[in-house]
Amino acid sequence: SLTLLMPAGPAFADAGFRQWVASFRATAVQSGVSGAIYDQAFRNITDVDPVVLEKARTQPEFTAPAWDYFDNRVHDQSVAVGQQMARKWKPWLDRIEARFGVDRNILLAIWSMESNYGEILKRNDIMRNVIRSLATLG
Repeated sequence: SLTLLMPAGPAFADAGFRQWVASFRATAVQSGVSGAIYDQAFRNITDVDPVVLEKARTQPEFTAPAWDYFDNRVHDQSVAVGQQMARKWKPWLDRIEARFGVDRNILLAIWSMESNYGEILKRNDIMRNVIRSLATLG
């Protein structure tokens, strides 16, 4: 009987991840990212981020009923903050709308839902490495 010997568990996953990072370099370079920048960005990225995998698996957007999710995220205060941000960032929102054709209200809604208008950036306890996170999800 022939037995195929392959590393099991995380070691195999890490090897597959490292292979993905190495092979994705060509795609990045072809898209205009310099090889040196890619290499620098991925220099210490050697394995998937298990926290990111768990967060992706349990995202409330996909695990909670839609109306429950929206009821928890959209309320008088979030609308008021959105209106304040629309006034504060009006010149930038004008430019983005003119250049890219993206409606300011869509941008504000995404900004609110994804980062609470940047407030999440102050939470070092939950912030993750962006490059490693994107590679993990890739």
